[in-house]
Amino acid sequence: ILAGGLGTRIRQLYPDVPKPMIKVCKQPFLEWVMAYLADQRISRIVLSCGFKADVIKNYLATRNNGTPSLTMVVEKKPLGTAGGCMLAIRSISEAEVYVVTNGDSLILAELKIPIEKVMQRNLDGCIIARRLDDCSRYGSLSCDDEGILTGFLEKKPGAGLINSGIYVFHKDVLALFPDRQPLSFEYDVFPELIRTGSKIGVFETKAPFIDIGTPETIKLADNFINKNFLTGKLEKVNN
Repeated sequence: ILAGGLGTRIRQLYPDVPKPMIKVCKQPFLEWVMAYLADQRISRIVLSCGFKADVIKNYLATRNNGTPSLTMVVEKKPLGTAGGCMLAIRSISEAEVYVVTNGDSLILAELKIPIEKVMQRNLDGCIIARRLDDCSRYGSLSCDDEGILTGFLEKKPGAGLINSGIYVFHKDVLALFPDRQPLSFEYDVFPELIRTGSKIGVFETKAPFIDIGTPETIKLADNFINKNFLTGKLEKVNN
């Protein structure tokens, strides 16, 4: 879970906590992300932390450990989204497949099929994508007729597929990540994977989605959890 962002757009509202620790339905948003991953049968979680990492560390010290197992790593300097991911991966024993998600967003999509396709090497990796009527805040993804990623489009008004912030990678594709810091998934990693011919599937879902990156979306978070997450229903993805 990538939990190291600076939260510049909302820092005035929450100066003392990182975004994943903002309370939603009386507990940190991070708890909802971890509960979602546990529902997806993820057996081990590593938190990649940076800004206000001590707040997360102190919270975890008060939390009852359970399943999945939980550890954290802390950036000594900002590493970027992919840099923070690699820091977390290097801290644990090698796995066949890695699931990466943001700590400040949540999409209630079923990950079984994407994980299986990457595990079986039908794909080198994948992105869970959400179709929106207006992609101006996020930018959008482009893919070919087979659902393979071909690029990231700049932010502009109009409908399209956005990156929901969940990735699945086979262990072998990690060696193709550029060796530099800071390292961004959107601007560094995925362009390099496309250039080298890696097959990154784009899995579209209609699943409920929220991020808490702006004051406006934070106001929607309690209702989102009550309406969607607590029903126990997850949407399947299509490729």
